[in-house]
Parts: sequence; structure tokens; C-alpha cells
Amino acid sequence: MVLVVMEGRLRRRGLRAHSSKGVVLLGALSLFGAATLSLLPGVASASSTTTGTTLYVTPSGSGTTCSVTAPCSLTQAIALANRASGDTVMVGAGTYDTGTASTNANLIKGPINITASMTIVGAGADKTFIGGTSTSDQVAGSVFQVYNPTAPPVVTISGVTVQYGNATNYYNNNGGGIYNAGTVTAINDTISENTAWAPQNSGGGIYNTGTFTAINDTISANTASSDNYNGGGITNYGGTNNPNGTFTAINDTISGNRAHGGAGGSSGGISNLGYLTATNDTISGNSASDSGASNAGGISNIDTLTATNDTISGNSASGGPYNAGGIFNLSGGGPFMLAASIVADQVSGRDCGGTISDAGYNLSSDDSCGFSSTSTSLSNQSITLPALANNGGPTQTIAITSSSPAYDVIPSSSALCSGGPITLNSSPITIPHTDQQGVLRLLPGAGCDIGAYQVGSISLAPQTLPPAHLNQSYSAT
Repeated sequence: MVLVVMEGRLRRRGLRAHSSKGVVLLGALSLFGAATLSLLPGVASASSTTTGTTLYVTPSGSGTTCSVTAPCSLTQAIALANRASGDTVMVGAGTYDTGTASTNANLIKGPINITASMTIVGAGADKTFIGGTSTSDQVAGSVFQVYNPTAPPVVTISGVTVQYGNATNYYNNNGGGIYNAGTVTAINDTISENTAWAPQNSGGGIYNTGTFTAINDTISANTASSDNYNGGGITNYGGTNNPNGTFTAINDTISGNRAHGGAGGSSGGISNLGYLTATNDTISGNSASDSGASNAGGISNIDTLTATNDTISGNSASGGPYNAGGIFNLSGGGPFMLAASIVADQVSGRDCGGTISDAGYNLSSDDSCGFSSTSTSLSNQSITLPALANNGGPTQTIAITSSSPAYDVIPSSSALCSGGPITLNSSPITIPHTDQQGVLRLLPGAGCDIGAYQVGSISLAPQTLPPAHLNQSYSAT
């Protein structure tokens, strides 16, 4: 483990930057923080020891056994892995073109259908690309479709970019990048440039009707359109509509997604019709336009949603009679509970729409969220937030400074600062000890910042996530 000490904040607190006791303490906290991830939905099942076969894949692979010395195609490896649960598919660096214009004779064009439990490990989201290659070479359907009605698969996908899927048809419930009706854990992935259209409930990047956990992912530049409840980045469908439909987002950046459609409402970033928990996420630069209903640039909710330690900024909503650039709890929606989050500085539309349950230590730049001073939240704050940038960590974030009204607001006595278990919306959730970058939030004598970004503290890098085999990448020789 590498410890990077950013001395400024330590010195402001009168602490020594190179205390050996501090290093021991941080090591213990780092281990605890990693352990809590194994308790999250989807991660526990993925962290078990792999018992199946390991299959090796390269873009030009043509073998039949998928061995390390004779790798096969991605099509062949998935076909083998679908025969029995438990296989691991190691996908080497390169582009795996399953789009309509693909010239790779070893790959079947169209969706990659996953019907058995498996683990897919790429060489890194900047090295392994799966799906189409451009808007003129899109996949005719979802890039990945996880579905088996008799035995819903448990799947982990890590270290890949899922791109240029186009799930457009006249049936409901489409996902351009990933369609999930099983259990999926996506770690360190990019899901980008995908499209979905359906009469209702389309998700440009992800459509989930099972259990989905996204950790350290970038979900960007996806598009969705439908008559009702479409989400440019993510649509989660479940809750009172469906006994499944549970989505957990941790340390993700959801940006530059777009949603538009008919009379039912649109959300650029996330449309939730199930149970969704978002922690340490940045939701920025998303847009929604719908002429007939309520639009949300960042997040819309119609069921049950809990958001903690998030930054929701720079989004836009237009076209409908009611527009919220940040978040919208739609009419008839269940509880939308917000804690320790920034909802501010939108491009267009109010910060909030509908009724937001204020769980404390939130900040908005207008008075539309209904925050109460008795809950220690801040409204009508003058705050200008910068654009997304690489500030360290696996995903881009929006940095604040020590002059921000969001700085050092949350006391160390709050679990929203110190981390650990907390109950919100009548459900237990675990607050990480670190921010979205992997920076430790709490130091002795200090408070914590509102939002997904913590001003200079101690970075635990690289951040290790269980299981160990997911930290591998396959580089073909």
C-alpha cells in the first residue's frame, strides 16, 4: 500500500505529516475500508474463490480451448463460460468489435448474451474495448445482456470499456450498454457512447431490473429516449413495480449523458424506479429535455433513493412544465433521502424538484431543495464549482477548495464523516472512510467536507478492492 500525504491540511490541524503512528492508523483504516466493500450487494458473491476454468481471449484469437498459449475469440470464450457457472474470462487489450460493420470473422455481431455466472476481467478500461467502434458501427442491441429466467446469472465485469450499443426496438426496458436481469458487479469500467430507445424505461448506459453494483465506474455520453422514465446514464427498474431492481453506485462519475422523449419525464443521469443507493458519486454535465413532463438533469426518483456524500452539479433540464437541473422526486415517488451532498450550480433548471428528505449536512445554491437549518444543511449558498477533472483516484471529480462553503462542515462525530454503518430510509448502509478519490475523510481534530470530494488529506493509493483476482489484468504476449 502506498500512502501519499498531502501536508497542507495536516499542518492546519497542527499535525506532523510524517508521523509513524499516523501511518499505522491509516493502514488499519484502509483495511477496514476495503473490508466494508465486501459487504455491499454483489461484491460478496464476487469475492469468493474462482472455481471454474480460466479462459483467455485476444482480439485475433481463434483457438478452441481458450488457453493462455492459444487464446480464443470473445465469442468462443463466452459460449464456453455459458455452459457452466464459475468461469473467468481474461480479455486482453484491444478492440472487440461486435457492431454491425465489424469485419472480425471470429466475433459474432450483436449482443453478448450471458446466461451463466462468470467473471470478465479486461486489461483496463483504457485498453480493452467491447462493443461497436463508432455511431456507424453500433451493436444491434445491448453490448452485454445478462439474462436467464431459470437461473439468474451472477456476473462481475471489470477493467473494460462498454461502448456503442444501440438497444432500439418497440419493447419496453432497454439498456444500450448493459441490460441486467441477474446480479452484476461492474468495477473500474467505462460505459460510454451507448443508446437506447423504448416506449418506456430505457437506459442509455445501463438498464437494471436485477441487482447491480457499480464501483469506480465512469458512465458517460450515453443517450436514452422513450415516452416515460428514461435515464441517459442509468435506469433502475424495480421496487413496488418489481421485487428486484436494486442499484448501488459507489465512487462513480456519471457525466455527459442525455435523455429526451415524450410525456412521461426524463433524467439525464439516473432514472430510478426501484431501490437505489448512491455514495461518493459525481453527477455532472447531464441533460434532460421532455416537452410534456418533469425533467431532471441529474437524478429522478419514483420509488426509493438514498444519496450520501455526492456532488450533483452542472446538469441541465428543459422543455417540460417542471424542470430541475439537479434532482427531482417525481409526483407519487417514494422517499428521496439526501445526506452530506452538494446539489448546486446547475446549468439550467432549479437544484431540486419535488419533496427531498433532508438527512443533514447538504448544500444547495438555491432554495428549491427545502433544506432546513435545523438539520445543519445550507441553502442559497454562493458556490461556483469547476468542471470535472482528474484530481486523483480512478474517476474524474469536481474539486472544492478551503474557501468553499462546503468545506469542513460535517463534524467528526457524524458517521457521514467518520464512516461506518448508518441507517437511512429505514435501511442500513455503509459510509466509506474515503471520498471518491480514495482520500481519507477524517483526521484528528478535523471535520469533513460536503460532497464527493475531500480537500487535501491523506490519499490511500492504490485503493485495493476485493476480490484479489479482479485486480489482475490480462496482457497477451
